[in-house]
Amino acid sequence: MGFEWDERKNQECIQKRGIRMKDKSTLVKYTREELEHVPDETDWEKVDTMSDEEVYQDALSDKDAQPTDKTFWETAPLPSHLVKRRIQ
Repeated sequence: MGFEWDERKNQECIQKRGIRMKDKSTLVKYTREELEHVPDETDWEKVDTMSDEEVYQDALSDKDAQPTDKTFWETAPLPSHLVKRRIQ
């Protein structure tokens, strides 16, 4: 899965949330306190009026949130705290 830096989104994030995307080459981490101040911008009333297919098509229109397939999950690494090890 690739990563493409989007300066426009970075600027929108700064303007809307006061949080900047830190560096285009690293994962971004925020504290719980930082995230508590990020407003929920989901229009839940709109979502409630949409059919499942409309919600799905709306989600597909977001290039940053594309669905994954079976192959992706077969090869996705598990976080170490979820990996069970057999003691012999």
